[in-house]
Amino acid sequence: MLILPGANGTEDVVAARAVLARLDALARPQPPAAVVTAAEYDVQADEAGARVVAKLVVHAFRPGDNPVPLPLGDVRLERATVDGAAAFPTAPRPDAYALGVGGPGRHEVELRFAVAVTATGPEREVRFGVPEVPEARVAAALPGAARLPQVVGRAGRQLVSAGDDRARVSADLGPARTVHLRWRAGAAGTAAVKVREACVWDVTEAGADLTCAYLVRVEQGTIVGLRYEIPAELEVLRIAARTTDAPAGPVPLRDWALEPEKDGSRLLRVDFQSPAAGRLLVVLECAAEAALAAARAAVPARPVRGRDR
Repeated sequence: MLILPGANGTEDVVAARAVLARLDALARPQPPAAVVTAAEYDVQADEAGARVVAKLVVHAFRPGDNPVPLPLGDVRLERATVDGAAAFPTAPRPDAYALGVGGPGRHEVELRFAVAVTATGPEREVRFGVPEVPEARVAAALPGAARLPQVVGRAGRQLVSAGDDRARVSADLGPARTVHLRWRAGAAGTAAVKVREACVWDVTEAGADLTCAYLVRVEQGTIVGLRYEIPAELEVLRIAARTTDAPAGPVPLRDWALEPEKDGSRLLRVDFQSPAAGRLLVVLECAAEAALAAARAAVPARPVRGRDR
């Protein structure tokens, strides 16, 4: 390509016809051969793994085979059909497939594939890549002992139910590129709780304020509340709790109260509105009288136990 000076201060461009053709193509991009407009994913999961039936609605626009790209990450594809007939996708690169759907119009594609279930302690997850479409739903049947099932990153409403020997969760997924299911394994028996704490004093001439933060990890079962031993010299002003598991959010409190003093301390009772599991952050804000020395409450609050269901 050459740029030459022209008449009256203008410039002339000299280019090969192939270059001009490519520029015209960039200015007028061709529509895709086919697009996925809706998707439904039915997941059957257990401790051994998960099997998924994906039903896609595809619209094709050109004569011919009309291949549609299928970015299916972390799956083992087992079977594919187009309008009820067996189809054979190609794999141009890892975790990506292409499937010809036929001539112009609406087509129904069904895919069957297997996905691994990953485990970290009691946590269970199923995750796989999918095409990004305007309308997508997921429905999953999980082991009967599954607790707190959720569709991570969903864009719409989620419904959770239990019946027979399976726990079920369904949700409007929205335009996501990944289906991500999470639940906790094991029966809801006696709770197993681990706690880490950090406390900060703010001492002034007017008095002393104390902020205590407790990272509570419920590794088994569920809890409906927590109990703390509070030194009698402290007054609890405010309590807040939230979950640190995705999606993070506040944990509503039903009630909290301080019991009468006994042996130099008072029992603080914190009750949740509903059973909680996973990782929680509980923050207590306390105050002491101006005459109180910070050294008299070096260990300001000790979590005693979590209440299981």
